[in-house]
Amino acid sequence: MGAMHRLFVTLDTPPAVNDRLVGPAKILWAGVEAEPKLQRLRDQVTAALDALGLEPEHRKFAPHITLARFKRGAPAARTADFLASHALFHTEPFAVTQFHLYSSHLRPEGALHRIEASYPLIGGED
Repeated sequence: MGAMHRLFVTLDTPPAVNDRLVGPAKILWAGVEAEPKLQRLRDQVTAALDALGLEPEHRKFAPHITLARFKRGAPAARTADFLASHALFHTEPFAVTQFHLYSSHLRPEGALHRIEASYPLIGGED
């Protein structure tokens, strides 16, 4: 994919839970402030997939960090309390120096995630 520059990201939205599913929350996440370098990284990944003949993701790009996954779903009352107590959550910018390509193998006892490749991000402003 060529050289990619280091990112500095800020978690800029309060933690939230998956909103596409009916029933108990299964994913807890925090949004990442959208910035041009992050969009360029996404575009590079999409171009690399296209070059390999692989279908890219078609959902709207929503940069985030998954904080937790709940196999059976989190209890609604505890989830609501946690979200309310962390509604002002925000971080200072922090460096992202690499990212990983994972594979996921779904199993009855839970998904197994394995790092397939790692990609360093170089220092610099662009």
